[in-house]
Amino acid sequence: MDQDVSLATAKASLSELTRTAEEQHIRFHITKHGRRSSAIIAEADLRSLLDTIEELSDAESIHAIQEALADGWSEEDILTREQADALIPGGE
Repeated sequence: MDQDVSLATAKASLSELTRTAEEQHIRFHITKHGRRSSAIIAEADLRSLLDTIEELSDAESIHAIQEALADGWSEEDILTREQADALIPGGE
């Protein structure tokens, strides 16, 4: 979920916005003069986005995904982040 917040409001409630972003995974877009200029996003969400970008930038990863799909894999065969984390010792 995304929510626009004015810069003045963000300044006044930064602690609350960061807590909410982390706990509820809400992205807050900071607006200046009615235009989005920056964002507050949970670190875990940012890390996930960066990992996805890195994965999609790697030709070998894309090839492996294409092969898996060609072999009949479906979305149901893919673990969610929570399921993957649960398999990793010390995962979130």
